[in-house]
Amino acid sequence: LNVTGNATWNGRANYEWQLYNAAGSAGTGWDLLDISNSLNLVGLSSTKFNLKLQTLSAINPDVSGTPLNYNPSTTSFWMIASAAGGLLVDGTAASANTDYTSLFSIDSNNWSGGLPSGGFQVVTLGNAQDLYLKAVGGISAVPEPRQWAASILVMVAAAWFFIRHK
Repeated sequence: LNVTGNATWNGRANYEWQLYNAAGSAGTGWDLLDISNSLNLVGLSSTKFNLKLQTLSAINPDVSGTPLNYNPSTTSFWMIASAAGGLLVDGTAASANTDYTSLFSIDSNNWSGGLPSGGFQVVTLGNAQDLYLKAVGGISAVPEPRQWAASILVMVAAAWFFIRHK
């Protein structure tokens, strides 16, 4: 979608973003809002902007389903908005390489193919005019030290019991 001039994203507004081919390019593999001037994120610190994610089937891109080339274990970046005049947050220039996830409510109810283990983020990369959806993959849960200690104690007790009652 091309926008001539400025665009504004206000709290409670929606962007229904779709992914068809995770390894494709912006505008054909996934949706891209291409803005000829600036994109201003207004009032999102108090009322979040709704980013509604949907994947489209690799078999039939007209219906929901698992997209082409998507792997939830891999961290992926997809440009979702590009503003030639820059990204603004309440009228102030945004920062490059910054996580703006706190300004968004991310709805992944229509996401197929497995959710990324680290969730989704909305970030800028390298400049302050492109906004990306980041799928954070490859994170696994690490048990707390107390869980390890308890497991070791149980194993030692079981071994002692086995040896004593042999």
